[in-house]
Amino acid sequence: MSGPVIGIGRITIPYTVSGLVHETRMYVSNPHLSGSDWLIDVRPDVGGTADWADAAQNLSEAMSFILATGVTPGTAILEELGATGWIPRATVTVTMPNLSGNTNVAAQLTATFRDTNFTRPKIVVMEHNQVAPFKTTSPTGGAGGEDSFIAEFTISGSLPARPYLVMTNQHEFFLNTSPFVSFTTTYNRKLRRARGLA
Repeated sequence: MSGPVIGIGRITIPYTVSGLVHETRMYVSNPHLSGSDWLIDVRPDVGGTADWADAAQNLSEAMSFILATGVTPGTAILEELGATGWIPRATVTVTMPNLSGNTNVAAQLTATFRDTNFTRPKIVVMEHNQVAPFKTTSPTGGAGGEDSFIAEFTISGSLPARPYLVMTNQHEFFLNTSPFVSFTTTYNRKLRRARGLA
């Protein structure tokens, strides 16, 4: 499989950590306008649609479990892939209510999941509040907000439009019913240079 399929959507959450702007992205299925609202599909075993703005807020909330006090969210954007590239469809203000702890400067966190096509979509969060380097293949028993973050990508989460319900890979396959593969932290060389650490 090469690039994303035409018509797929993606939600981008920008956030600022000590002067540097980062972005976390999540693919979503079938963005479409209903009245004045942009909707996206929900996983087939649940069915229906979700407001993209709710999904953006829930992704932002999940991220906030692993981000430090002082991180500032930007304006989330919904884009749809067309023949000429990514087309902006809507924006929304999001919040991060669960920020805590201190930033692990220049660190990168990668959460890897499994979808129904057995490919491995990822969520990447920069300059989080977790220990690095670290890797786990268990969705529970983690430090700080790790378990709460992972839960929103699995059936055990509680947010109404959480990533488990709306996240897809770039070909619109939803997450597997047991999607968690691994949670890995390391240091990003580009960020280390930007922070004067390399």
